[in-house]
Amino acid sequence: MLIFGILCIPVFVGLFMLFQKAGRPGWKGLIPFVNILEMLKIANRPWWWVFYMCIPLIGQIIAVGVMKRFLQAYHKDTAVDVVLACVLPFIYLPFLGFNKDVKFVSTPPDDKDAVSEWSEAIGFAVIAATLIRWLIMEAYTIPTPSMENSLWLVTSYSLANFITAHVRR
Repeated sequence: MLIFGILCIPVFVGLFMLFQKAGRPGWKGLIPFVNILEMLKIANRPWWWVFYMCIPLIGQIIAVGVMKRFLQAYHKDTAVDVVLACVLPFIYLPFLGFNKDVKFVSTPPDDKDAVSEWSEAIGFAVIAATLIRWLIMEAYTIPTPSMENSLWLVTSYSLANFITAHVRR
């Protein structure tokens, strides 16, 4: 925990400097979650993507996409830049923040081609299906004849409702 806290300090300082280069208040880079909201603004993404970032595994994919868009605002959008910013943010973000050659260009435009439209639609469908399956309901099959008397025939489908099952406990 202590090591994580120590490694967060350079990340916050790097975001402080990068936000100042973007003409935004630098103090927003020092406050957790506020810095994520500011990154989303610079990346031209909606604020509610913070909720996507809280979903296990899917959140990491969304965070990489946000980091890529954030780096595009500084003309640092190669694959190497994105990997360095995601894997070693405690080194790379302060490097960008203190580097005089790195300038804020502009917020990336929200121009979407067919690939990004489809990837967002598929991503939303995967997120929705995952959340529905985890939190609301799931389909099961009757695997053996041992349950035939209480349910249905073998290989029939049963839909488990998690909402009412959790209420009864």
